[in-house]
Amino acid sequence: MNFRFWPILIIWVSANQIGVAQIVSETEEAERQFRAETKQIDQFVRRFNGEEIESGERLTESSREFRNPKLRKDFIQILIDQTNSNILPELRNQFITDVTKKEESKFLDIHNPGWFAEVDA
Repeated sequence: MNFRFWPILIIWVSANQIGVAQIVSETEEAERQFRAETKQIDQFVRRFNGEEIESGERLTESSREFRNPKLRKDFIQILIDQTNSNILPELRNQFITDVTKKEESKFLDIHNPGWFAEVDA
């Protein structure tokens, strides 16, 4: 084999490895986002209340992260439809602040009476 082509081969292999690493990184990010998406009402409630983490693992009441205001703020931000132009950022932020106030936190309980749903199909 002609040794003049070794540097080109090494550069080509390195470039392909970087490309593969980038694809893996993008795939991991897509997987992380998919896991973060809410798929069921009980999962929505657990995330709104800060009772599970992004991977879907439920937190126990003895966990430091259980109903943690920072965790809740992050999840509620994700739960609110960011593409809905009717929800102004100021309104969204005020809502998040109101439901996560340490002394007046508001939590959802699907067993409370008065639940209703609105569906566009």
